[in-house]
Amino acid sequence: EIMEILVDCDEDTVIYLVKQHGGAACHKGYPSCFHRKVKGNAFERIEKRVFDPKDVFKLTITAGAVNECVKAWLAQRKPGESHD
Repeated sequence: EIMEILVDCDEDTVIYLVKQHGGAACHKGYPSCFHRKVKGNAFERIEKRVFDPKDVFKLTITAGAVNECVKAWLAQRKPGESHD
């Protein structure tokens, strides 16, 4: 739920302040994508993982698989057909 939208001075960056519903916003299973901070020369994790991504994201798509999908899609098109 969006609570507020902030815009920087150059109007090329926005920050959404939100009320989070559910446990995790990060695809790696953390409440936030900002779950680490810099401490010395390393990262320190400052949030606990809410879920294991392997349990949620079952499908892994490789670059080769994407290329095969694109080739198959192109093969189905008629010559001169627009892709718009």
